[in-house]
Amino acid sequence: AWGGALFFVRTNTLPPDYHLFTSEPVSLRSVHGILTHAVSFDAKSLIQFGILLLICIPIIRVLALLVSFFTQRDWIYTVITLLVFVILLFSLLGVM
Repeated sequence: AWGGALFFVRTNTLPPDYHLFTSEPVSLRSVHGILTHAVSFDAKSLIQFGILLLICIPIIRVLALLVSFFTQRDWIYTVITLLVFVILLFSLLGVM
């Protein structure tokens, strides 16, 4: 939300150009670049950082469940959660 508000405040005087699509800069296409620019409160990088958080939260949650089921020695749920984790990673990396 902060990135969107900051982006709106800084660019509200510019007229929108809907006829030309411009992608994000190369520096905002990698995790390192997003984190580097987010520290300096760049609006677009804060928006990208928020999207990264939204992607990472379910993955971290499944990983925490995997560790929890493994430590409880619940092998059925461990295998199921491991399968879900592998599917999440494959879909994130675009392997399938």
